Amino acid sequence: MTPYPQFPKVSICIPTYNGEEYLEETISSIEKQNYSNIEVIFSDDQSTDNTLKLIQSFQNRSEVNISIVKNQPNGIGSNWNNCVHYANGEFIKFLFQDDLLEANCISEMISHFQKNGSKNVGVVYCNKELIGDVNQSHINLNQSIFDHYKNKTNKELLSSSSLYKKPRNKIAEPPCTLIKKSVFDEIGYFNESLKQSLDYEFLYRVMTKFTVISLDQKLVKFRVHAAQTSAQNNKKIIKDSYLTPLLLLKKHFRVLNYKTTILLIYKVIAGAILFFIFKPFLKET
Repeated sequence: MTPYPQFPKVSICIPTYNGEEYLEETISSIEKQNYSNIEVIFSDDQSTDNTLKLIQSFQNRSEVNISIVKNQPNGIGSNWNNCVHYANGEFIKFLFQDDLLEANCISEMISHFQKNGSKNVGVVYCNKELIGDVNQSHINLNQSIFDHYKNKTNKELLSSSSLYKKPRNKIAEPPCTLIKKSVFDEIGYFNESLKQSLDYEFLYRVMTKFTVISLDQKLVKFRVHAAQTSAQNNKKIIKDSYLTPLLLLKKHFRVLNYKTTILLIYKVIAGAILFFIFKPFLKET
């Protein structure tokens, strides 16, 4: 017996801000889903372009329950969390405003949850197809990371000597995950103090209480482009440089590889020096 009904409700959570360029494609991928028990939550960070008009057009023509909620801009974590707060489903399916779902994405991920229902699974994550500003080396790196970590247990991943080596997200970006809503009640929401690393900090925190498992199918098209938040943050000195390693040390110290522990301590010190001493004298581009 599985712990879920056959077709549990899934909340597709889409945080938006000035996303008109790709949003129609994103919405179209929702309309093509072969899983019907869904609701869609758009949380908007006060967009000034046609984002809200596109969402309202979708709302007017669709039989799906679509909610538009406003968020007071306070970083991407605030908008992500606002989506979840308004979600009514048993599962959270993040989708960013520039990414796409394959038509069978939700149905396959729910099925994988149900097949592994006895394993205390909190998150299922899938592989992804990279689209946009990518080259073959980028595609190969993404595949090699997925292949290397897809069968790792929580402990094996957290105790890996490469845990904090780039790329640091060894699991998946939010659009590639399906998360039980109850996970947020148990371990908390995304850390809004972080700008760049809040996704993997959250997933590593999930792994202290729940099993995280992979689904070896490319069910998401993940867009890479220069305007996305992660690309912009890479050009800045941000609090994550010291806060993320500090959080990982606090939460996972007992299972960390000693090499990772040493690296994290160094990153806390170096990141704090950079952020508190040098940042005030540097102009961000």
